[in-house]
Amino acid sequence: MRLLLVQDRELVGDGLAGHLRRYGFLVDRFERIADVGELENESYDVLLVCTQFPDRSGLKWVRALRKQRLSTPVLMLAAGSRPRERIKALDAGADDCLVAPFPTELLAERVRALRCRAAGLATPHIHCGDVEVDLCRKTTIRYGTPVVLTEREWNLVEALALRFDHTVPRAQVELLVQGVHGAPTSNALEVHLSNVRRKLGRQIIRTIRGVGYRLNT
Repeated sequence: MRLLLVQDRELVGDGLAGHLRRYGFLVDRFERIADVGELENESYDVLLVCTQFPDRSGLKWVRALRKQRLSTPVLMLAAGSRPRERIKALDAGADDCLVAPFPTELLAERVRALRCRAAGLATPHIHCGDVEVDLCRKTTIRYGTPVVLTEREWNLVEALALRFDHTVPRAQVELLVQGVHGAPTSNALEVHLSNVRRKLGRQIIRTIRGVGYRLNT
């Protein structure tokens, strides 16, 4: 999953980003909301936003995003000394709010749960013919046998699984698979597609010419 983390305190932000990356997330981190730029639906899987900006811009920004009808799940992060921040975050339009201190494992689980819920998935399991994808355990099984995917191959399967009901444009797939700092080569995505099809079957991913890709469910 590709996450956007907006946290103004460098040490805290770097620490959170590092933990999330160890859980397998792609994380783009910014210290200022002004540096984020314009967002579109589906450009990120989940937004992680701090509530404690000096000018309360975190709450204002989330409220503005909702007015713009951005539907991306938002998880706000509040300081333990301000428990009422959780109420304010939910009122601003956040889907959830964690009050520090919290274990990073809980943060990772909340992120996964929010994204699955936003995708309309009742469970984290998706069946694609003879392939089962487990979005929580980050595993794929074919004919009852576990199939090992590389990090980028998993990112590709996960990105399409979370958008199983529509075709995902190529440019968006590249960002979701490699992140904004991935520096993709011209044929990197084709290599990952070829490897996934070889391991999980050629029919698992459909190429919609001139549009993008979708998972065959």
